Amino acid sequence: PRLADALGAAPDRWSRPLAELADALPEARVYGSLAWEWLTGEGYLRPGSDLDLSVPVESRAAFDHALAVLGSRAAWADPRLDGELALPGGDGVAWRELLGGAALLLVKDGTEATLRPRAALLAALEAGS
Repeated sequence: PRLADALGAAPDRWSRPLAELADALPEARVYGSLAWEWLTGEGYLRPGSDLDLSVPVESRAAFDHALAVLGSRAAWADPRLDGELALPGGDGVAWRELLGGAALLLVKDGTEATLRPRAALLAALEAGS
């Protein structure tokens, strides 16, 4: 589900920061504990649960925006944010890894994970912009 749709299932203490995050990244989707709680109404969130996000990015501008928004919130402790940027074509890469500046990134697709050059990922995004 979209983050904005799942806000009602989040703990009250998360309401304001997550509403602001949903405004900044309206395309963000949740998975993991919050998604299961929203989907089932059952109690999946625990003290210390993190928030798993998948943020689709279709262009270099969207990529840069999402990384800036998530980077500005990387130190959040409650909830701790985790997850990935979903690249065109279905590949995903952990946004925290992107913030680290590594030349090689672990990229997941539907069947495997491979190391790919950062420059190639950025070039593909720029070509699609």
